[in-house]
Amino acid sequence: MLLLILIDVVGIKNFKNPIRYFKDVSKIRFFEFIKDNENKKPLKELIRLERPKKLTDDRIFIFYATLFLIVAAFVGRYYFYIYDIYLLSDLWVTELNKVILFDENIWFNGTVSVEGELAMSNLFSKLVDVSPEVGLQSLAILEAILLSLIIFWAMRKIAFSKILAPMIAFLAFVFLYTFSPIEIHYLLQNEPVLMGLTLAIPTMIYTLRPDIIKFKKVNYFVSFVICFFAIGLIDLFTLLILLPPFYILALLVVNKNYLSFKLIAIAAYVVGTSAVLLTYYFMCTYYQNDFLIFLQSSLISVTSFTYMPNLIIPFDELLTYYQYGSLFSILILPFLIWHKRSMETFFGIYVIFQFIGYS
Repeated sequence: MLLLILIDVVGIKNFKNPIRYFKDVSKIRFFEFIKDNENKKPLKELIRLERPKKLTDDRIFIFYATLFLIVAAFVGRYYFYIYDIYLLSDLWVTELNKVILFDENIWFNGTVSVEGELAMSNLFSKLVDVSPEVGLQSLAILEAILLSLIIFWAMRKIAFSKILAPMIAFLAFVFLYTFSPIEIHYLLQNEPVLMGLTLAIPTMIYTLRPDIIKFKKVNYFVSFVICFFAIGLIDLFTLLILLPPFYILALLVVNKNYLSFKLIAIAAYVVGTSAVLLTYYFMCTYYQNDFLIFLQSSLISVTSFTYMPNLIIPFDELLTYYQYGSLFSILILPFLIWHKRSMETFFGIYVIFQFIGYS
C-alpha cells in the first residue's frame, strides 16, 4: 500500500529518472524553506495541511473520509465477534481446509464449486503474512469494509449530494442491523455476494457513466470482460441473477452519448459470462460432475436460520415493507426518468432493492 501511495504521489512518469526527479524536488523544497525562513513565516503555517488550489475534487475530504469509513466499518463488524458462532464450526473447518489445499494446488477436491472467494482468502493471508486461519477469520470484515467504501464511492458518483447521501448509504449498510435480515451470529461468515458486488457495482457505475473512467473502447471492453470473469469465479449469483436485469433496464434509460459504451459493456458481459461458464463446464466434465446441478447449487442460497433476535420488527413484516418500498420505487421511476434524473435514481433503487432482496 505504501508503494502504491508513493507511485500516486510521485507519478509513474517521474520514475523513469527517479534520481533527477528527487534532486529537482529537493532543490525546490530547499529554496522554499530558505524563502519562508527569510520572510519569518510561522512554523504552524509551514506544516499546515492546505488544500491544493488546482484540484477539481476535494481530495483532502476524501482522504479523511476514507480513514473514518475504514475505522467505522471495522468497528461495526469487530464488535460482533462476541456473538460469533461461525468460528471453529464445521463449516469454518471445511472452508479452512479448502483454503489450505490451495497451497498444494488442489482445487475443487473432486467436487466443482465456486471457490474464487476462498482463493482470495489464501492470497490475502500470503500478502500480509498471516496464517490461513487468520486470513479466513478476517475475510468477512475485509469484504464489509471494501463494499462499504464502494457504496460510498458509488453514491458520490451518481448522486447530487456528495456528502450527505453517500454517508447515509454507508452508515445504513454498516450499522443498520435492526432493519437488515442478517443473522448476527453468522455475521463474520464470508459472503461471496459481498465480494461479487464489490466488483459488480463499479461496472454498473462505469456502464452508466463511462466518462468517469475515460478508457478507450478496446480497453473498456477488455477490462469489463476480465471483471465479469472474476465475478463469475467469486459468485455466480451476482453474475447471473443481479447483473442481467441491470443491463436490460440500463438500455431503457440510455444516454445517446454513451450508447456505444453500453453496448460494449453488454457485449463484454456476454463474452465474460460465456468464458467463465465454459470454464466451469470443462471442469465439471473433467471431474465428472453434473453441470446443471452445479449451476443450481451455486445460484440457490439456503440459510439454516430463521430466528433473528436483532430485528426491531418481525421478519415477515419487514419483508412486507421491503416489497412495498420496491413497488413504490417502480411506480416513481418513470416519473424520474421523464425528468432526466434516471441515472442516479435508477441505479440507487436497483442496487438497494436487489441487495435487500438477496439478504
